Amino acid sequence: MALSDTKGTIRVLNSKINLNTGNLTDSNENQAAALNRNVENKNVFRSDLLMFAEGTLFTNETDFSSTNDLSIVSGVYNYAQGITHRLMTARGTMPGDASFGVPWYDYLGVSYSNPQNVIRSLISDITDEIFKDSRTEDVLYVRPTFTEPTIVEVECAITPVRFDVDINLAVSVGV
Repeated sequence: MALSDTKGTIRVLNSKINLNTGNLTDSNENQAAALNRNVENKNVFRSDLLMFAEGTLFTNETDFSSTNDLSIVSGVYNYAQGITHRLMTARGTMPGDASFGVPWYDYLGVSYSNPQNVIRSLISDITDEIFKDSRTEDVLYVRPTFTEPTIVEVECAITPVRFDVDINLAVSVGV
């Protein structure tokens, strides 16, 4: 059984990133550029390939012979992408790191006699996974909601290190 339905959004200040398209929407361009390119943010949060949705590379152009064909994400957006990948990955499925991700298979598609205990356990597992990233300063809240026995929507707010603005994530995971 593989995770099949993953989607969501990330909000940093007024910026919103659609995880399934990689598009930055509802954003002041200057703010987004500053958060993405600020030298301190790049040093702390680093840069990586833009791969928000299920590991798919997003490209600036469809012509792969171009020298600018791959998109790069930097700064706090790279951190948000990293946390999102942690939340969208089932534990045990990341090659080379069996402890990466959330143990979704322990929760999805299972019936429970006490759903509140399950929610508390899931909050704990998600929070622990977020703190595995050394760039995490604080987890303000985690709110999982089962919309169906096989689909859970997770909303959380986190504060990165050396950053005075919280990041809000909303991720939907299903089997």
